[in-house]
Amino acid sequence: MERLNRAEVTVYDEEVGRGQGGVRFVSLSLNTLGTFNGYCASRDLVIESARELNTICIYSPDGSFARTVCTFGDTVDDIKAVQGMDRGRTSMRLKMYDDFFAVVHFFRDEGRKYVRLFSYDGRPLAQIEIPVDVFSFDFDTRTGTFYTMDQKTEVILRHDVSALLESIRKLPESGMTASGQ
Repeated sequence: MERLNRAEVTVYDEEVGRGQGGVRFVSLSLNTLGTFNGYCASRDLVIESARELNTICIYSPDGSFARTVCTFGDTVDDIKAVQGMDRGRTSMRLKMYDDFFAVVHFFRDEGRKYVRLFSYDGRPLAQIEIPVDVFSFDFDTRTGTFYTMDQKTEVILRHDVSALLESIRKLPESGMTASGQ
């Protein structure tokens, strides 16, 4: 978390800067407005999924737990190195459930979109490929149903994922401690 908190992304325009006393303007796409946020009250955890970076941050408001999950590649993005780049991938639509949270990852260059499920300690649990035109989803964890909605036709499809959700429920807790170890 400390590395992420030190990140600085600025856009500086000499002309605008002169008119504003040399103020550096922060790029809005890589801050809180550029994340999908959720709070799991039963676990007292905040989840932040960065829209254009390869990170999901999971932390407790009291600071007793903090973890950063790298969602693409092997290392967390260096914000200064990637600002302004069209990276061909986007994260969106964070949703929280009792046993997991889910995020849509869209790989534009591959023309593929996935709903990825994670445990609240950041472990990847499952990945469900969905059609690119799907823009909304939800799980009914009670019945084991996964719903998707097509953007163009607004058709809602229902998928049986009961076996997948049951396997997630059977997974042992990771044993995460208050320090996030």
